[in-house]
Amino acid sequence: MIQKYLAYNTEKYASKWLVLGIDLVTIACAFVLSYLIRFNLTLDFEVENLLLQLPLVLITSLVAFLIVGSYKGVVRHTGVRDVYNIFNAVCFSSILVIFIVLANRQLEILNQFTIPLSIIIINSLITFVALTASRFVFKSVYSNMHSSIKSYKNVLIYGAGDSGVLTHGAITNHAKSRYRVLGYIDRDVKKIGKNINGVPVFGRKSLTESFILKNNISEIIFSIQNIDSRKLRKTVEGLVDYPIVVKIVPPIEDWINGELKVSQIKQVQIEDLSDIRDKNRMNALFGEHRPNIVFHAAAYKHVPLMEYNSYEAIKINIGGTKNVADLSVLHGVEKFVFVSTDKAVNPTNVMGATKRIAELYISCMQNENKTKFITTRFGNVLGSNGSVIPLFRKQIEKGGPLTLTHKDITRYFMTIPEASQLVLEAGAMGEGGEIFIFDMGESVKIYDLAKNMIKLSGLRYPEDIDIKITGLRPGEKLYEELLANGENTLPTYHQKIKISKVRDVEYSKVRSKIDELCITNMFFSGNTVKLMKEIVPEYVSKNSDFCELDKPSVDSNDQNMTKLKIVQP
Repeated sequence: MIQKYLAYNTEKYASKWLVLGIDLVTIACAFVLSYLIRFNLTLDFEVENLLLQLPLVLITSLVAFLIVGSYKGVVRHTGVRDVYNIFNAVCFSSILVIFIVLANRQLEILNQFTIPLSIIIINSLITFVALTASRFVFKSVYSNMHSSIKSYKNVLIYGAGDSGVLTHGAITNHAKSRYRVLGYIDRDVKKIGKNINGVPVFGRKSLTESFILKNNISEIIFSIQNIDSRKLRKTVEGLVDYPIVVKIVPPIEDWINGELKVSQIKQVQIEDLSDIRDKNRMNALFGEHRPNIVFHAAAYKHVPLMEYNSYEAIKINIGGTKNVADLSVLHGVEKFVFVSTDKAVNPTNVMGATKRIAELYISCMQNENKTKFITTRFGNVLGSNGSVIPLFRKQIEKGGPLTLTHKDITRYFMTIPEASQLVLEAGAMGEGGEIFIFDMGESVKIYDLAKNMIKLSGLRYPEDIDIKITGLRPGEKLYEELLANGENTLPTYHQKIKISKVRDVEYSKVRSKIDELCITNMFFSGNTVKLMKEIVPEYVSKNSDFCELDKPSVDSNDQNMTKLKIVQP
Protein backbone atom coordinates (compact mmCIF):
# COMPACT_ATOMS: atom_id res chain seq x y z
CA MET A 1 0.00 0.00 0.00
CA ILE A 2 2.83 2.39 0.93
CA GLN A 3 4.64 1.54 -2.31
CA LYS A 4 1.52 2.35 -4.35
CA TYR A 5 1.14 5.65 -2.49
CA LEU A 6 4.77 6.60 -3.10
CA ALA A 7 4.55 5.58 -6.75
CA TYR A 8 1.38 7.65 -7.22
CA ASN A 9 2.84 10.75 -5.61
CA THR A 10 6.14 10.39 -7.46
CA GLU A 11 4.30 10.23 -10.77
CA LYS A 12 2.05 13.11 -9.77
CA TYR A 13 4.74 15.51 -8.57
CA ALA A 14 7.91 14.48 -10.41
CA SER A 15 7.07 16.52 -13.50
CA LYS A 16 6.54 19.81 -11.68
CA TRP A 17 9.76 19.43 -9.64
CA LEU A 18 11.59 18.72 -12.88
CA VAL A 19 10.13 21.91 -14.37
CA LEU A 20 11.22 23.86 -11.27
CA GLY A 21 14.74 22.43 -11.55
CA ILE A 22 14.99 23.37 -15.25
CA ASP A 23 13.67 26.85 -14.40
CA LEU A 24 16.45 27.35 -11.81
CA VAL A 25 19.11 26.22 -14.27
CA THR A 26 17.68 28.65 -16.82
CA ILE A 27 17.79 31.47 -14.24
CA ALA A 28 21.46 30.70 -13.44
CA CYS A 29 22.38 30.82 -17.14
CA ALA A 30 20.40 34.04 -17.57
CA PHE A 31 22.25 35.66 -14.65
CA VAL A 32 25.66 34.80 -16.12
CA LEU A 33 24.51 36.09 -19.52
CA SER A 34 23.33 39.32 -17.88
CA TYR A 35 26.86 39.99 -16.60
CA LEU A 36 28.34 39.28 -20.03
CA ILE A 37 25.90 41.67 -21.72
CA ARG A 38 26.46 44.33 -19.08
CA PHE A 39 30.24 44.19 -19.70
CA ASN A 40 30.07 44.01 -23.52
CA LEU A 41 30.52 40.23 -23.73
CA THR A 42 33.85 40.34 -21.87
CA LEU A 43 35.06 38.97 -18.57
CA ASP A 44 36.01 42.45 -17.36
CA PHE A 45 34.28 41.95 -14.01
CA GLU A 46 34.92 40.20 -10.70
CA VAL A 47 33.91 36.59 -11.29
CA GLU A 48 34.14 35.98 -7.55
CA ASN A 49 31.29 38.50 -7.02
CA LEU A 50 29.16 36.69 -9.60
CA LEU A 51 29.71 33.35 -7.85
CA LEU A 52 28.81 34.96 -4.53
CA GLN A 53 25.66 36.58 -5.88
CA LEU A 54 24.37 33.59 -7.89
CA PRO A 55 23.20 31.51 -4.86
CA LEU A 56 21.23 34.51 -3.59
CA VAL A 57 19.53 34.96 -6.98
CA LEU A 58 18.65 31.25 -7.12
CA ILE A 59 17.30 31.18 -3.56
CA THR A 60 15.10 34.27 -4.06
CA SER A 61 13.86 32.85 -7.37
CA LEU A 62 13.08 29.52 -5.70
CA VAL A 63 11.07 31.29 -2.97
CA ALA A 64 9.20 33.42 -5.52
CA PHE A 65 8.41 30.48 -7.80
CA LEU A 66 7.20 28.35 -4.88
CA ILE A 67 4.88 31.15 -3.70
CA VAL A 68 3.49 32.01 -7.15
CA GLY A 69 3.40 28.38 -8.32
CA SER A 70 4.51 29.13 -11.87
CA TYR A 71 6.15 25.69 -12.14
CA LYS A 72 2.85 23.84 -11.61
CA GLY A 73 1.41 24.45 -15.06
CA VAL A 74 1.24 21.53 -17.49
CA VAL A 75 3.93 22.55 -19.96
CA ARG A 76 2.36 20.92 -23.02
CA HIS A 77 -0.78 23.02 -22.40
CA THR A 78 1.06 26.31 -21.77
CA GLY A 79 -1.21 29.31 -22.31
CA VAL A 80 -1.60 32.98 -21.48
CA ARG A 81 -2.29 32.24 -17.82
CA ASP A 82 1.03 30.36 -17.48
CA VAL A 83 2.94 33.26 -19.07
CA TYR A 84 1.23 35.61 -16.60
CA ASN A 85 2.36 33.43 -13.68
CA ILE A 86 5.96 33.41 -14.98
CA PHE A 87 5.89 37.20 -15.25
CA ASN A 88 4.64 37.52 -11.66
CA ALA A 89 7.30 35.11 -10.35
CA VAL A 90 10.16 36.92 -12.14
CA CYS A 91 8.98 40.33 -10.94
CA PHE A 92 8.59 39.02 -7.38
CA SER A 93 12.08 37.49 -7.33
CA SER A 94 13.61 40.71 -8.74
CA ILE A 95 11.91 42.78 -6.05
CA LEU A 96 13.27 40.43 -3.38
CA VAL A 97 16.82 40.74 -4.76
CA ILE A 98 16.61 44.54 -4.87
CA PHE A 99 15.29 44.63 -1.30
CA ILE A 100 18.12 42.40 -0.05
CA VAL A 101 20.78 44.46 -1.86
CA LEU A 102 19.44 47.76 -0.49
CA ALA A 103 19.13 46.32 3.02
CA ASN A 104 22.72 45.09 2.88
CA ARG A 105 23.91 48.55 1.87
CA GLN A 106 22.25 50.04 4.92
CA LEU A 107 23.13 47.34 7.44
CA GLU A 108 26.51 46.40 5.91
CA ILE A 109 26.10 42.74 6.81
CA LEU A 110 28.19 41.47 3.87
CA ASN A 111 31.02 43.79 2.87
CA GLN A 112 31.43 44.47 -0.83
CA PHE A 113 28.26 42.46 -1.61
CA THR A 114 26.13 44.24 -4.18
CA ILE A 115 24.45 43.61 -7.52
CA PRO A 116 24.21 46.51 -9.97
CA LEU A 117 20.62 47.54 -10.73
CA SER A 118 21.29 47.20 -14.45
CA ILE A 119 22.27 43.53 -13.94
CA ILE A 120 18.98 42.87 -12.07
CA ILE A 121 16.90 44.47 -14.85
CA ILE A 122 18.75 42.65 -17.66
CA ASN A 123 18.49 39.37 -15.76
CA SER A 124 14.72 39.85 -15.28
CA LEU A 125 14.13 40.41 -18.99
CA ILE A 126 16.32 37.48 -20.10
CA THR A 127 14.80 35.16 -17.47
CA PHE A 128 11.22 35.98 -18.50
CA VAL A 129 11.93 35.52 -22.21
CA ALA A 130 13.91 32.31 -21.65
CA LEU A 131 11.34 30.67 -19.38
CA THR A 132 8.42 31.59 -21.65
CA ALA A 133 10.26 30.49 -24.80
CA SER A 134 11.33 27.18 -23.26
CA ARG A 135 7.75 26.28 -22.41
CA PHE A 136 6.42 27.08 -25.87
CA VAL A 137 9.33 25.21 -27.49
CA PHE A 138 8.53 22.13 -25.41
CA LYS A 139 4.81 22.51 -26.23
CA SER A 140 5.60 22.72 -29.95
CA VAL A 141 7.94 19.70 -29.84
CA TYR A 142 5.36 17.67 -27.92
CA SER A 143 2.63 18.63 -30.38
CA ASN A 144 4.78 17.73 -33.39
CA MET A 145 5.78 14.39 -31.88
CA HIS A 146 2.14 13.47 -31.32
CA SER A 147 1.02 14.77 -34.70
CA SER A 148 3.40 12.34 -36.39
CA ILE A 149 1.73 9.47 -34.52
CA LYS A 150 -1.93 10.52 -34.63
CA SER A 151 -4.15 10.74 -37.68
CA TYR A 152 -5.78 14.16 -37.59
CA LYS A 153 -9.05 15.49 -38.97
CA ASN A 154 -8.78 18.80 -40.78
CA VAL A 155 -11.57 21.11 -39.64
CA LEU A 156 -12.84 24.63 -40.18
CA ILE A 157 -14.49 26.72 -37.46
CA TYR A 158 -17.44 28.75 -38.72
CA GLY A 159 -17.27 31.96 -36.71
CA ALA A 160 -14.15 33.92 -35.80
CA GLY A 161 -15.66 35.63 -32.76
CA ASP A 162 -14.99 34.95 -29.09
CA SER A 163 -16.90 31.67 -29.19
CA GLY A 164 -14.90 30.50 -32.22
CA VAL A 165 -11.58 31.33 -30.56
CA LEU A 166 -12.61 29.47 -27.40
CA THR A 167 -13.69 26.51 -29.51
CA HIS A 168 -10.26 26.47 -31.19
CA GLY A 169 -8.60 26.39 -27.77
CA ALA A 170 -10.85 23.61 -26.51
CA ILE A 171 -10.27 21.24 -29.42
CA THR A 172 -6.54 21.87 -29.86
CA ASN A 173 -5.58 21.73 -26.18
CA HIS A 174 -7.50 18.54 -25.49
CA ALA A 175 -5.02 15.71 -24.96
CA LYS A 176 -7.03 13.19 -27.01
CA SER A 177 -8.15 15.64 -29.66
CA ARG A 178 -7.67 14.55 -33.26
CA TYR A 179 -8.58 17.91 -34.75
CA ARG A 180 -6.33 20.20 -36.77
CA VAL A 181 -7.92 23.61 -37.31
CA LEU A 182 -7.02 24.87 -40.78
CA GLY A 183 -8.94 28.12 -40.56
CA TYR A 184 -11.94 30.16 -39.54
CA ILE A 185 -14.87 31.10 -41.77
CA ASP A 186 -16.40 34.52 -41.10
CA ARG A 187 -18.51 37.17 -42.85
CA ASP A 188 -16.76 40.11 -41.18
CA VAL A 189 -14.62 41.75 -43.88
CA LYS A 190 -12.38 43.25 -41.18
CA LYS A 191 -11.29 39.75 -40.12
CA ILE A 192 -11.02 38.07 -43.53
CA GLY A 193 -7.41 37.63 -44.63
CA LYS A 194 -6.02 38.02 -41.11
CA ASN A 195 -4.76 35.43 -38.62
CA ILE A 196 -6.08 34.62 -35.15
CA ASN A 197 -3.54 32.71 -33.06
CA GLY A 198 -1.78 31.78 -36.28
CA VAL A 199 -4.97 30.45 -37.89
CA PRO A 200 -6.14 32.21 -41.09
CA VAL A 201 -9.63 33.67 -41.47
CA PHE A 202 -11.40 32.94 -44.76
CA GLY A 203 -14.51 34.52 -46.21
CA ARG A 204 -17.76 32.64 -46.81
CA LYS A 205 -17.08 32.69 -50.57
CA SER A 206 -13.91 30.64 -50.01
CA LEU A 207 -15.97 27.72 -48.76
CA THR A 208 -16.27 25.84 -52.05
CA GLU A 209 -16.15 22.15 -52.88
CA SER A 210 -12.71 22.52 -54.48
CA PHE A 211 -11.41 24.28 -51.33
CA ILE A 212 -12.76 21.47 -49.14
CA LEU A 213 -11.33 18.69 -51.31
CA LYS A 214 -7.96 20.42 -51.77
CA ASN A 215 -7.44 20.81 -48.01
CA ASN A 216 -8.97 17.43 -47.15
CA ILE A 217 -11.46 19.06 -44.74
CA SER A 218 -13.67 16.53 -42.97
CA GLU A 219 -15.65 18.72 -40.53
CA ILE A 220 -17.02 22.24 -40.16
CA ILE A 221 -17.84 23.32 -36.62
CA PHE A 222 -20.39 26.13 -36.19
CA SER A 223 -19.41 28.29 -33.23
CA ILE A 224 -21.73 31.29 -33.44
CA GLN A 225 -23.68 32.06 -30.28
CA ASN A 226 -27.41 32.86 -30.56
CA ILE A 227 -27.46 32.09 -34.28
CA ASP A 228 -30.95 32.30 -35.73
CA SER A 229 -32.27 28.88 -36.77
CA ARG A 230 -33.22 30.29 -40.18
CA LYS A 231 -29.68 31.52 -40.84
CA LEU A 232 -28.21 28.25 -39.56
CA ARG A 233 -30.55 26.26 -41.80
CA LYS A 234 -29.72 28.37 -44.85
CA THR A 235 -25.98 28.01 -44.28
CA VAL A 236 -26.08 24.28 -43.52
CA GLU A 237 -28.24 23.60 -46.58
CA GLY A 238 -25.44 25.03 -48.71
CA LEU A 239 -23.01 22.48 -47.23
CA VAL A 240 -25.01 19.25 -47.28
CA ASP A 241 -23.79 18.33 -50.77
CA TYR A 242 -20.14 18.48 -49.68
CA PRO A 243 -18.33 15.39 -48.26
CA ILE A 244 -18.11 16.85 -44.74
CA VAL A 245 -19.71 16.51 -41.31
CA VAL A 246 -21.35 19.65 -39.91
CA LYS A 247 -21.20 20.10 -36.12
CA ILE A 248 -22.37 22.82 -33.76
CA VAL A 249 -21.12 24.26 -30.46
CA PRO A 250 -23.81 24.54 -27.72
CA PRO A 251 -24.78 27.91 -26.16
CA ILE A 252 -22.32 29.30 -23.59
CA GLU A 253 -24.82 28.80 -20.76
CA ASP A 254 -24.66 25.05 -21.41
CA TRP A 255 -20.85 24.88 -21.12
CA ILE A 256 -19.61 22.92 -18.11
CA ASN A 257 -18.39 25.35 -15.42
CA GLY A 258 -18.09 28.01 -18.09
CA GLU A 259 -15.67 25.91 -20.17
CA LEU A 260 -16.35 24.18 -23.46
CA LYS A 261 -15.65 20.45 -23.54
CA VAL A 262 -14.90 18.66 -26.81
CA SER A 263 -17.60 16.11 -25.97
CA GLN A 264 -20.23 18.88 -26.10
CA ILE A 265 -19.62 19.59 -29.80
CA LYS A 266 -22.39 17.65 -31.52
CA GLN A 267 -23.37 16.96 -35.09
CA VAL A 268 -26.10 19.29 -36.38
CA GLN A 269 -29.50 17.60 -36.04
CA ILE A 270 -32.71 18.33 -37.89
CA GLU A 271 -34.20 19.89 -34.73
CA ASP A 272 -31.45 22.54 -34.84
CA LEU A 273 -32.94 23.59 -38.26
CA SER A 274 -36.77 22.79 -38.23
CA ASP A 275 -38.71 26.18 -37.27
CA ILE A 276 -42.43 25.31 -37.23
CA ARG A 277 -43.37 28.95 -37.82
CA ASP A 278 -41.94 28.67 -41.35
CA LYS A 279 -44.93 27.06 -43.08
CA ASN A 280 -43.31 26.95 -46.53
CA ARG A 281 -40.24 25.13 -45.18
CA MET A 282 -42.41 22.76 -43.14
CA ASN A 283 -44.52 22.05 -46.21
CA ALA A 284 -41.36 21.08 -48.12
CA LEU A 285 -40.30 18.75 -45.27
CA PHE A 286 -43.73 17.07 -45.20
CA GLY A 287 -43.61 16.65 -48.97
CA GLU A 288 -40.10 15.16 -48.85
CA HIS A 289 -40.56 12.72 -45.95
CA ARG A 290 -44.30 11.91 -46.19
CA PRO A 291 -44.73 11.00 -42.48
CA ASN A 292 -47.47 8.64 -41.30
CA ILE A 293 -47.40 9.85 -37.68
CA VAL A 294 -46.43 13.30 -36.39
CA PHE A 295 -45.41 13.86 -32.74
CA HIS A 296 -45.64 17.59 -32.10
CA ALA A 297 -43.61 18.69 -29.05
CA ALA A 298 -42.08 21.98 -30.25
CA ALA A 299 -43.04 24.86 -27.95
CA TYR A 300 -41.87 27.69 -25.78
CA LYS A 301 -42.32 26.50 -22.19
CA HIS A 302 -40.60 29.14 -20.00
CA VAL A 303 -43.52 30.67 -18.04
CA PRO A 304 -42.11 34.09 -16.96
CA LEU A 305 -40.40 34.66 -20.31
CA MET A 306 -43.63 34.02 -22.21
CA GLU A 307 -45.58 36.25 -19.82
CA TYR A 308 -43.54 39.18 -21.13
CA ASN A 309 -43.45 37.94 -24.74
CA SER A 310 -47.02 36.95 -25.55
CA TYR A 311 -46.40 37.64 -29.25
CA GLU A 312 -43.72 34.91 -29.43
CA ALA A 313 -45.77 32.52 -27.27
CA ILE A 314 -48.80 32.83 -29.55
CA LYS A 315 -46.70 32.63 -32.70
CA ILE A 316 -44.93 29.37 -31.78
CA ASN A 317 -47.33 27.58 -29.40
CA ILE A 318 -50.54 28.37 -31.30
CA GLY A 319 -49.45 29.49 -34.78
CA GLY A 320 -46.76 26.83 -35.02
CA THR A 321 -49.15 24.11 -33.86
CA LYS A 322 -51.71 25.35 -36.37
CA ASN A 323 -49.14 25.13 -39.18
CA VAL A 324 -48.09 21.58 -38.35
CA ALA A 325 -51.69 20.41 -37.83
CA ASP A 326 -52.89 21.95 -41.10
CA LEU A 327 -49.97 20.44 -43.02
CA SER A 328 -50.66 17.03 -41.46
CA VAL A 329 -54.15 17.12 -42.92
CA LEU A 330 -52.91 18.43 -46.28
CA HIS A 331 -50.34 15.62 -46.60
CA GLY A 332 -52.62 12.84 -45.37
CA VAL A 333 -50.89 12.09 -42.05
CA GLU A 334 -52.57 9.16 -40.30
CA LYS A 335 -52.07 10.32 -36.70
CA PHE A 336 -51.09 13.61 -35.10
CA VAL A 337 -49.97 13.37 -31.45
CA PHE A 338 -49.80 16.70 -29.63
CA VAL A 339 -47.68 16.96 -26.46
CA SER A 340 -49.40 19.40 -24.10
CA THR A 341 -48.77 20.30 -20.46
CA ASP A 342 -50.51 20.41 -17.09
CA LYS A 343 -50.09 24.20 -17.27
CA ALA A 344 -52.87 24.19 -19.87
CA VAL A 345 -55.30 23.19 -17.11
CA ASN A 346 -57.07 26.23 -15.61
CA PRO A 347 -54.18 28.36 -16.93
CA THR A 348 -52.85 31.30 -14.95
CA ASN A 349 -50.23 32.42 -17.45
CA VAL A 350 -49.76 33.14 -21.15
CA MET A 351 -47.76 29.96 -21.76
CA GLY A 352 -50.44 27.69 -20.26
CA ALA A 353 -53.20 29.53 -22.11
CA THR A 354 -51.42 29.12 -25.46
CA LYS A 355 -51.09 25.39 -24.87
CA ARG A 356 -54.78 25.14 -23.94
CA ILE A 357 -55.75 27.01 -27.11
CA ALA A 358 -53.52 24.64 -29.08
CA GLU A 359 -55.43 21.74 -27.48
CA LEU A 360 -58.70 23.32 -28.59
CA TYR A 361 -57.42 23.74 -32.14
CA ILE A 362 -56.43 20.08 -32.20
CA SER A 363 -59.96 19.17 -31.10
CA CYS A 364 -61.41 21.39 -33.85
CA MET A 365 -59.27 19.66 -36.48
CA GLN A 366 -60.41 16.23 -35.26
CA ASN A 367 -64.02 17.10 -35.98
CA GLU A 368 -63.28 18.19 -39.54
CA ASN A 369 -60.72 15.81 -41.03
CA LYS A 370 -59.61 12.19 -41.51
CA THR A 371 -56.34 12.62 -39.64
CA LYS A 372 -56.62 11.29 -36.08
CA PHE A 373 -55.67 14.09 -33.67
CA ILE A 374 -54.56 12.99 -30.20
CA THR A 375 -53.48 15.10 -27.22
CA THR A 376 -51.26 14.00 -24.31
CA ARG A 377 -51.11 16.03 -21.13
CA PHE A 378 -48.54 15.62 -18.36
CA GLY A 379 -46.27 17.60 -16.03
CA ASN A 380 -42.56 18.36 -15.84
CA VAL A 381 -39.95 16.03 -17.34
CA LEU A 382 -36.90 15.42 -15.14
CA GLY A 383 -33.66 16.65 -16.68
CA SER A 384 -35.27 18.22 -19.74
CA ASN A 385 -33.98 21.52 -21.12
CA GLY A 386 -34.84 24.40 -18.78
CA SER A 387 -36.18 22.18 -15.96
CA VAL A 388 -35.45 22.73 -12.31
CA ILE A 389 -32.99 19.86 -11.71
CA PRO A 390 -30.30 21.05 -14.21
CA LEU A 391 -30.74 24.54 -12.73
CA PHE A 392 -30.22 23.30 -9.16
CA ARG A 393 -27.24 21.23 -10.30
CA LYS A 394 -25.55 24.29 -11.83
CA GLN A 395 -26.26 26.34 -8.71
CA ILE A 396 -24.74 23.63 -6.50
CA GLU A 397 -21.61 23.53 -8.70
CA LYS A 398 -21.26 27.30 -8.24
CA GLY A 399 -21.59 27.01 -4.45
CA GLY A 400 -25.21 28.13 -4.20
CA PRO A 401 -27.60 29.42 -3.14
CA LEU A 402 -30.39 27.40 -4.72
CA THR A 403 -33.16 29.75 -5.83
CA LEU A 404 -36.77 28.79 -5.20
CA THR A 405 -39.83 30.93 -5.89
CA HIS A 406 -41.95 29.68 -2.96
CA LYS A 407 -41.40 27.30 -0.06
CA ASP A 408 -44.70 25.47 -0.63
CA ILE A 409 -44.55 25.15 -4.42
CA THR A 410 -45.16 21.64 -5.79
CA ARG A 411 -44.80 20.04 -9.21
CA TYR A 412 -45.43 16.72 -10.95
CA PHE A 413 -42.37 15.02 -12.40
CA MET A 414 -41.68 12.21 -14.83
CA THR A 415 -38.43 10.85 -16.27
CA ILE A 416 -37.58 11.37 -19.94
CA PRO A 417 -37.77 7.61 -20.83
CA GLU A 418 -41.09 7.22 -19.00
CA ALA A 419 -42.63 10.29 -20.65
CA SER A 420 -41.44 9.19 -24.09
CA GLN A 421 -42.81 5.68 -23.61
CA LEU A 422 -46.22 6.94 -22.49
CA VAL A 423 -46.46 9.38 -25.41
CA LEU A 424 -45.75 6.53 -27.83
CA GLU A 425 -48.26 4.30 -26.04
CA ALA A 426 -50.96 6.99 -26.13
CA GLY A 427 -50.26 7.58 -29.81
CA ALA A 428 -50.71 3.89 -30.53
CA MET A 429 -53.99 3.50 -28.61
CA GLY A 430 -55.56 6.79 -29.69
CA GLU A 431 -58.44 6.73 -32.19
CA GLY A 432 -58.68 10.50 -32.49
CA GLY A 433 -60.17 13.24 -30.32
CA GLU A 434 -58.80 11.98 -26.98
CA ILE A 435 -56.90 13.97 -24.37
CA PHE A 436 -54.75 11.41 -22.57
CA ILE A 437 -53.80 12.20 -18.98
CA PHE A 438 -50.69 10.51 -17.61
CA ASP A 439 -50.51 9.29 -14.03
CA MET A 440 -47.71 11.44 -12.62
CA GLY A 441 -47.85 9.93 -9.13
CA GLU A 442 -47.61 12.22 -6.12
CA SER A 443 -46.63 15.85 -6.65
CA VAL A 444 -43.16 16.76 -5.35
CA LYS A 445 -42.44 19.67 -3.03
CA ILE A 446 -39.63 21.58 -4.75
CA TYR A 447 -38.24 22.77 -1.41
CA ASP A 448 -37.70 19.14 -0.36
CA LEU A 449 -36.23 18.35 -3.77
CA ALA A 450 -33.70 21.17 -3.35
CA LYS A 451 -32.64 19.94 0.11
CA ASN A 452 -32.24 16.37 -1.14
CA MET A 453 -30.09 17.48 -4.07
CA ILE A 454 -27.81 19.35 -1.66
CA LYS A 455 -27.47 16.25 0.54
CA LEU A 456 -26.87 13.95 -2.44
CA SER A 457 -24.04 16.25 -3.50
CA GLY A 458 -22.29 15.50 -0.19
CA LEU A 459 -23.05 18.96 1.20
CA ARG A 460 -25.09 20.25 4.10
CA TYR A 461 -28.10 22.55 4.15
CA PRO A 462 -27.90 25.37 5.09
CA GLU A 463 -24.29 25.27 6.34
CA ASP A 464 -22.70 24.61 2.94
CA ILE A 465 -25.43 25.69 0.53
CA ASP A 466 -28.51 27.70 1.39
CA ILE A 467 -31.90 27.97 -0.33
CA LYS A 468 -33.09 31.46 -1.29
CA ILE A 469 -36.82 32.17 -1.68
CA THR A 470 -37.31 34.70 -4.50
CA GLY A 471 -41.11 34.95 -4.69
CA LEU A 472 -43.57 33.61 -7.25
CA ARG A 473 -42.83 34.69 -10.81
CA PRO A 474 -45.45 36.26 -13.09
CA GLY A 475 -48.10 33.70 -13.99
CA GLU A 476 -46.66 30.97 -11.75
CA LYS A 477 -48.90 28.58 -9.80
CA LEU A 478 -48.18 27.10 -6.38
CA TYR A 479 -49.36 23.73 -7.67
CA GLU A 480 -50.31 22.24 -11.05
CA GLU A 481 -53.46 20.34 -12.03
CA LEU A 482 -54.01 17.63 -14.62
CA LEU A 483 -57.76 18.17 -15.04
CA ALA A 484 -59.68 21.36 -15.70
CA ASN A 485 -62.93 22.33 -14.03
CA GLY A 486 -65.71 20.16 -15.41
CA GLU A 487 -63.36 17.40 -16.62
CA ASN A 488 -63.35 13.76 -15.50
CA THR A 489 -61.32 10.75 -16.59
CA LEU A 490 -61.98 7.31 -17.99
CA PRO A 491 -59.56 4.37 -17.61
CA THR A 492 -57.66 2.72 -20.45
CA TYR A 493 -55.94 -0.65 -20.66
CA HIS A 494 -52.72 1.10 -19.50
CA GLN A 495 -52.77 1.80 -15.77
CA LYS A 496 -50.79 5.03 -16.14
CA ILE A 497 -52.88 6.50 -18.98
CA LYS A 498 -56.40 7.86 -18.60
CA ILE A 499 -58.72 9.68 -20.99
CA SER A 500 -60.07 13.09 -20.05
CA LYS A 501 -63.79 13.69 -20.57
CA VAL A 502 -63.83 17.33 -21.64
CA ARG A 503 -66.81 19.65 -21.61
CA ASP A 504 -68.65 20.45 -24.81
CA VAL A 505 -67.17 23.19 -26.97
CA GLU A 506 -68.63 25.09 -29.94
CA TYR A 507 -65.83 24.12 -32.31
CA SER A 508 -66.84 26.40 -35.19
CA LYS A 509 -66.87 29.42 -32.87
CA VAL A 510 -63.58 28.43 -31.22
CA ARG A 511 -61.93 27.83 -34.62
CA SER A 512 -62.87 31.30 -35.87
CA LYS A 513 -61.64 32.88 -32.61
CA ILE A 514 -58.26 31.09 -32.91
CA ASP A 515 -57.92 32.26 -36.52
CA GLU A 516 -58.71 35.79 -35.36
CA LEU A 517 -56.11 35.51 -32.59
CA CYS A 518 -53.36 34.43 -35.00
CA ILE A 519 -54.20 37.25 -37.44
CA THR A 520 -54.39 39.83 -34.63
CA ASN A 521 -51.02 38.64 -33.28
CA MET A 522 -49.41 39.15 -36.70
CA PHE A 523 -50.11 42.88 -36.41
CA PHE A 524 -48.70 43.15 -32.86
CA SER A 525 -52.10 44.11 -31.49
CA GLY A 526 -52.33 44.65 -27.74
CA ASN A 527 -55.65 42.82 -27.55
CA THR A 528 -54.26 39.30 -28.00
CA VAL A 529 -54.25 38.31 -24.31
CA LYS A 530 -57.79 39.62 -23.90
CA LEU A 531 -58.84 37.52 -26.87
CA MET A 532 -57.11 34.49 -25.35
CA LYS A 533 -59.21 34.94 -22.21
CA GLU A 534 -62.33 34.91 -24.35
CA ILE A 535 -61.28 31.63 -25.97
CA VAL A 536 -60.30 30.09 -22.61
CA PRO A 537 -62.75 31.46 -19.99
CA GLU A 538 -60.96 29.63 -17.15
CA TYR A 539 -57.73 31.54 -17.94
CA VAL A 540 -57.27 33.82 -14.90
CA SER A 541 -53.90 35.52 -14.57
CA LYS A 542 -51.89 35.42 -11.35
CA ASN A 543 -49.12 37.76 -10.22
CA SER A 544 -49.13 39.35 -13.67
CA ASP A 545 -49.84 42.65 -15.41
CA PHE A 546 -52.67 40.84 -17.20
CA CYS A 547 -54.62 40.55 -13.94
CA GLU A 548 -56.23 43.86 -14.93
CA LEU A 549 -58.03 42.05 -17.74
CA ASP A 550 -59.76 39.76 -15.23
CA LYS A 551 -61.46 42.57 -13.27
CA PRO A 552 -65.23 42.69 -13.86
CA SER A 553 -66.23 45.57 -16.11
CA VAL A 554 -68.94 48.07 -15.14
CA ASP A 555 -71.08 49.53 -17.91
CA SER A 556 -72.13 53.18 -18.09
CA ASN A 557 -75.66 52.58 -16.68
CA ASP A 558 -74.18 50.82 -13.66
CA GLN A 559 -71.76 53.72 -13.17
CA ASN A 560 -74.60 56.26 -13.32
CA MET A 561 -76.61 54.25 -10.82
CA THR A 562 -73.61 54.15 -8.52
CA LYS A 563 -73.23 57.90 -8.72
CA LEU A 564 -76.92 58.42 -8.01
CA LYS A 565 -76.72 56.20 -4.96
CA ILE A 566 -73.72 58.14 -3.71
CA VAL A 567 -75.42 61.58 -3.91
CA GLN A 568 -78.72 60.47 -2.35
CA PRO A 569 -79.15 61.68 1.25
